[in-house]
Parts: sequence; C-alpha cells; structure tokens
Amino acid sequence: MTPLLIYTAFVSFHFQLNASLFIWNNVDRLPIPEMEARARILTERMNFLGQEKGAYMLRPVWQMSLNFLGQAAGNPTQLTGEVLKDDDIETLSREVGRGRTMHSNASLYKMMLAYHFSDFETAATYTKQARLVYQTFGTLGAALARLYDCLTLLEILKQRRWGRRWSYHMQVVRNHLKMFRYWAHRCPENNMSKLCLVEAEVARVLNQPMEAQAKYYCAILLARDGGILMEHALVNERAGKYQLELGNVSKAQELLQEAYRL
Repeated sequence: MTPLLIYTAFVSFHFQLNASLFIWNNVDRLPIPEMEARARILTERMNFLGQEKGAYMLRPVWQMSLNFLGQAAGNPTQLTGEVLKDDDIETLSREVGRGRTMHSNASLYKMMLAYHFSDFETAATYTKQARLVYQTFGTLGAALARLYDCLTLLEILKQRRWGRRWSYHMQVVRNHLKMFRYWAHRCPENNMSKLCLVEAEVARVLNQPMEAQAKYYCAILLARDGGILMEHALVNERAGKYQLELGNVSKAQELLQEAYRL
C-alpha cells in the first residue's frame, strides 16, 4: 500500500472507532433526542465516507433511542424498528465480522430497554449475553452492563425470592458491588452513583428501609453532580416507586415527577 492509502485507512478506522466510542460512552449522559440525532448523523457521515460496516456498530444504540422516543416497530422492549429489523443482528454480525461484539452490545441495549419498560423477566434473558460487554471491554459500556445486570437480578430476586438460586444471584450482585467499589475509589464521578444505586436496591430487597432511602438519596445527588442524566432519572424513579411501597405518596409523587422531567 502507498503511504497515502495507509494513512487514509488509518484515519478511516479511527473515525469509526471514535464515533462508536463517543456514542457508547454517552448513552446515559445525553438527552434521548440528542443521542438519537448524533447516532443518526454519525451513521450518515460514515455511510457517505464508505464506512458502512463501522456504521453498523451504531445501529443497536440508535434503535434503542428510537424505542425510547416511541418509534419502535411494535413492543418497545424489543430492539426492532426503523433502524433494526428482526434478523438484522445476525446479518450485521456476518457483514461486520464481529459477531460476538454485535450480540453482546445488542443484548446490553435489549436488557436496558426491557428494564426501563419494567419487563424484568425479558431483561433477565439478556443478562448472560450482555455480560460479555464487561468481560471484553473497559469502556463505560462495561459499567452500564454491570449496573443493569445488578438491577435486573435484584428485581427478579425481589419478585420471586428464588430458593436455591438466591445465594448464587446475590453473590453475582456482590461481585459487581466489589468492582463498583474499586471503580468508585478511582473514578467517583462515573461510578459512585452506580454503587449507591445498587446498594439501595440491595437494601430494598433485604427489607432495610432506612439504608435504602439513604442510598437512594446519595445516588440521586451523585448522578446529578456527575451529569449522568439517564441514571439521575432512573434513581428518582426507583426511589419514587420505593416510597410508594412504603406508603409515602407525596414523596413518591415528587420523585416520580422529577424522573419524568429528567
């Protein structure tokens, strides 16, 4: 290859990589309409530059944004619609040549969608595949995968009180907490709110109301100060629903209204 072709290939690869990392690392920080617009614009630019395979990597998060905006093909918990069809993940995996990556990333966004729409049983079906994200990558997406893995398992445990599997799944959550404490010590801006949210949900499952309310409050403040918009909304929602369980209707209404605003 000539130096010019080598340079062009190098720039092309890094444009694809940086575009993907920008979107993946801002999933929980950008307002949803802005996240959708940026994924769409970056995809259009990459397609124009002949980088269609790189653009495929943005499709799952782009479709997730559309689902949150009410533009799903049907059930909003399913990652299908304008950008992704039912068989697209398999097709994209073959064309991009990164099947494991495509499946794990898509599973993460499927898990997030199902969790946010309170379909916890569906979210639980994606946890195993989504775990490949934090086993493979060191981006903020790894923290998201661990967070939603924890939240999904805890909600299922709360609803089912799994017998023999209770100890196993609580141990999975404790392993995640160990990693969040490690990350929070080194980068509190990104991870302290996640740690407090998971600790709040653990206290909720273990019927420790004082601990749960204190941790929710800390998580709200930390997510707000860290600019983690989706997480800030989510913590308000989880805290509001917990206040409803406790019978504190006025406090629950305040928290849920703030979650809706965010």
